[in-house]
Amino acid sequence: MSKDDSIGGKNTPPGAYPRDIQLLLTEIEKEPVPERILALAMELQAALVEHRQREAARRR
Repeated sequence: MSKDDSIGGKNTPPGAYPRDIQLLLTEIEKEPVPERILALAMELQAALVEHRQREAARRR
C-alpha cells in the first residue's frame, strides 16, 4: 500500500477530517515503521496480487 492510499493520504481532500483527527493522522505518519512490518506488508501485497491473478485466470 502506498502512502497515498492510506487514510489521510494525499488523495484525501483537505478538511475531510476534523482538525484533531488530522493532527493524529499526521503524528501517526511520522512514526517509524519496523522493518519486519514493512516486509510482512510487502509479502501480503504480493500474495494478494497473485491471488487476484489466479482468480482472473480461472474466470477466463
